[in-house]
Parts: sequence; structure tokens; C-alpha cells
Amino acid sequence: MPTMSQASSTQHAAAAARLVRTPPEQADRIDLRGPRRLPASTGACPIALAHAMRRLLNGRALDTLSIEDADHRFILMTPHQAADVRRTVARFADIGLDLRGDLSSRGLIIDATLIARRGFDATAARQLASVIADMLEMAGDDAIAVRARRQVRALCERFRQMQGVWVRDGS
Repeated sequence: MPTMSQASSTQHAAAAARLVRTPPEQADRIDLRGPRRLPASTGACPIALAHAMRRLLNGRALDTLSIEDADHRFILMTPHQAADVRRTVARFADIGLDLRGDLSSRGLIIDATLIARRGFDATAARQLASVIADMLEMAGDDAIAVRARRQVRALCERFRQMQGVWVRDGS
């Protein structure tokens, strides 16, 4: 029969396991679809990250549109070769990026709230924006998709989730 301390230790471990918000098979994904109920931010301001991403994307000749009353979100217009929004969203899901498509504008809605809570800084947000730009500019290139998946996994390793809280690794 377990002692009192062993029983409380087992209960504590079970309670901690329930706190994990992302299943293990989802730990190597980055969600840009929008906010969920998560603990307070551990990283930069979502607005600053969204602006950093927009500057990089606009610098690569990709158009972005503001969303009224939501500085932490924007719409990334898909180029003509990636105009099928559903297929574009599916391609991003294949490399570990979860995005929402906006069928009316034929664009992708990018929300920086979750990457801010995950601990991303402006440099990591620009790296993520660069991956997105590469995937859009070179749609259908398998080598780009493989490289993008590696970059997403590296960002997931650096900014990983532990027991319900997004934590930054290596800083």
C-alpha cells in the first residue's frame, strides 16, 4: 500500500499531466490561428511581433492588410500562384504551421497572440515570417517545404510548451 507522500506525489503528477495544453503529437506545431485561453504572455507584445512579421513580409513584396481594431492580427494576401486558400492552408499544416484562411479576401489571417505567449521575440517572429514567405513564393517546391518544416521544428524546440505554459528554451 502506498504511503501518504507517494499517493500525493502520484496525484500531483496526474494533475500536472492534465495541465499540458498541447498533446505530444502537436508539440512540434506553431498555431497562428488566433487566441485561446492560455496563461499570461511570457514573451514580447503580440502587436510588436505582428508588426515585425508584416515588415518582413512587405519587404519580400507580399501584401498585408490590417484588421480593424486588431493590431496583433493581419491578413497576408496570397500570391496568384497560391490563390487557392484552402490548399495553401493545408500546405502550411503539412509543415507544422496552423493558419486560418480568409476566403473573402483570398488571404491568410495571421494572429501573433499565441506566438507571443509561447515566448517568441521579434527575431523569431521574423524567422517565422520568412518561412511563410518562402512557402508562398515557391509554392509547390518540395525542397522548400522540407527546409520550412525543419525551421518550424527548430522554432518549436526553442520555444516549447511545458505543462500548460509556453516557455522559451536556451535563454
